[in-house]
Amino acid sequence: MSTDPLDVLSVAVQEAPLAQCPRLLGELERFKASLWIRMTIGNQATAAPQQDRLLTAKEVAERLNCSTDYIYRHAKQYPFMVREGRHVRFSERGLERYIQQRQGRPPS
Repeated sequence: MSTDPLDVLSVAVQEAPLAQCPRLLGELERFKASLWIRMTIGNQATAAPQQDRLLTAKEVAERLNCSTDYIYRHAKQYPFMVREGRHVRFSERGLERYIQQRQGRPPS
């Protein structure tokens, strides 16, 4: 059995059951994006990966100094909103960029 990533990938594609092909395509896109990031950013991405945390509407409301109801009503307008099934969560890093932009500072 070969350990070459391309050989392993080729075998996986050829042997994948038809029902798993959509999931496999999604994973291939994720791998493709990861490879582009590694090639463009280099070792910075692997040296210091920044973890993103998903916040609740209550946590976002506290940071933006508004009500939880307001956050839920306007959730679709926030570019950092993430839907997890029926739940609505918010990217902490996205929220930080949003706040910085509103304060006139360039996002980090």
